[in-house]
Amino acid sequence: MVTEGAEAQLTAAIGAAPLSGAKLHLYKADFAPSKSSKAADLAAHEADFVGYAPAPVTYGPVGVDANGDPCSLSTRMLFQATDDTAPNLVGGCWLQGDTVGPPATHTAVAFYPFAVPVSFNEALQQIGVVLAVYTPQGIGYAVLDY
Repeated sequence: MVTEGAEAQLTAAIGAAPLSGAKLHLYKADFAPSKSSKAADLAAHEADFVGYAPAPVTYGPVGVDANGDPCSLSTRMLFQATDDTAPNLVGGCWLQGDTVGPPATHTAVAFYPFAVPVSFNEALQQIGVVLAVYTPQGIGYAVLDY
């Protein structure tokens, strides 16, 4: 059973900062983020294989999952190496978005470790990532496809 207003709350959440306008980044496997990790900690271990760039995140319409909870899935974000000159072992991804004040700008971060690190050693190696966002749980999980 869906909690009254939960679908509208999730629709509003994905349409506003920090989720709206957020980007998905990849971090190297030499770093294990924790709840105390900051955006700068993740950025210091950001993937740098040739062809890598953070991906803008766009969410689909809000639906209801098998448990009756409102959820939204992002579009699939593709990351692909275009060269083999800067190999990386990627340990996970993080979502980063800003909420602009007043009085200040705040950066929100959610991270998703991969069950198994992904290697980018050769040109054309790629992965796709889809994010799930839930209400009332908040940020959900990442689905990795490679």
